[in-house]
Formats: sequence, structure tokens, C-alpha cells
Amino acid sequence: MAWCGPRASASDPNSSLRSAALAPGNLLSPLGDTASPDLGKPSLEDWKAVGQASKKHPDLRALPAIECLRYLAETQEGTTASVEKWKQSSRWYLDRQAARSAFFAREDAERARMVDSLCEKRAALLTSPVDADLPQSDILAGGRLLVATLVTVLDGASEVESLSFLDIEDLPPWDTWIAYAPMIGGKSHPQVISWVPPSFLQLAEAGIRVNCVECLRWATPEDLQLNAQR
Repeated sequence: MAWCGPRASASDPNSSLRSAALAPGNLLSPLGDTASPDLGKPSLEDWKAVGQASKKHPDLRALPAIECLRYLAETQEGTTASVEKWKQSSRWYLDRQAARSAFFAREDAERARMVDSLCEKRAALLTSPVDADLPQSDILAGGRLLVATLVTVLDGASEVESLSFLDIEDLPPWDTWIAYAPMIGGKSHPQVISWVPPSFLQLAEAGIRVNCVECLRWATPEDLQLNAQR
């Protein structure tokens, strides 16, 4: 707040809180696109084979295409029981899942490092000390905490409605980032928590309303308790 408050300009929602000195890397792909594990790219013929197999064995529709192809190569069955048994016994599948888990863990660690580094740089650049003794009613200084889940379809709707306060990846300006909440056991999506200054509350709300994947919302007391536990 001590950093963002004086810099927030309602006339410049796009760049007033995107300081070059704090610019992070790509939070959605923190390790770069080339670092992701090889998950395979099915050909047109592969897709046809998957479609035909799924018609015969509907349970195969739950598998990603590349896994379905491997399953078909290793077995001719298609029941739920056989798919689950294959997942537990196929060395290829187990190695693939291990590689994915390791990659996601590395991504999570790098995202946390990026947000922590940004917060440290911002604190070091502050010319006046942060008042840690504010009354509870003034803790957010009229602003609100925004939770941005790192899931997006890059449709640009929130970006347009918020006048670019939110970017194409549905993220608020990096100057406002205050915490990162990692994935839990690979079953939840990571989140970034930000402080939205009063002058940008309406723009952020406009972006939230049109977001088709509901990856943006205002923080609740439960969010803050959960993040503290993490």
C-alpha cells in the first residue's frame, strides 16, 4: 500500500502500477515453454483413432489423447476397471505422471520465488517506512484484496473491461502483488493475491464480472487464513 497508493493513477490503469523496476517474468510459464515435459502431440490420424476408440469404450474419454493412444498400444480393453489397472501398472504412465508432478513442483517454486523477490525489491525501494501499527479498520486503506487464480483462456474480456488494469492473462499489475498461494498436491490451481487501490476497485470489479473462467474474485477471510497456513 505504501508503494502502490501514491503511484496509482486512475487516468493510467495500464502502466501506473507496472513499474519497470519490479517487472517479473511470466507467471503463467515461469520456466519457459521449452521447459515443459514432452507430453506428445497427436497427429490427425491419432485423433481419429482416439475418437473411434472412445465410441467403443466411453471410459477412454477421460484420458488425454496421448494417454489414450498409449493405452490402446498396451491393451485392447476399455472398461473403467481396465483403465484404472493400466494407470497403476503401466511404467510409461507412472513415469509420465512423475515427470509432470516434478515439473509442476518446479513451476510452483519458481512462481513463489518470483513473487517473493518482487515483494523484497518493492520493500527495498520504499523511501518511507511502512506503518505496521495502523488501526485494523485502516489496514487495507480503502482498497481490497484480489485473488487471481492462474487459469485463463486469454480471451481479453477482463483486460478490456478493466481498461487494462488486468492484463491479457487476467493478472492485476505486478506492483500490487503481495502473496503467492501454491498448488496443493497438484489438485488446486495456484493463486496470486494482490492489493487493489481504491481508485481501481471499479475497474477490477468490471474485470471480475466478465471473466468467463471465474479466475478472479475478491478475497474472503477464509482465503487469508488458508494462505497463512500454507
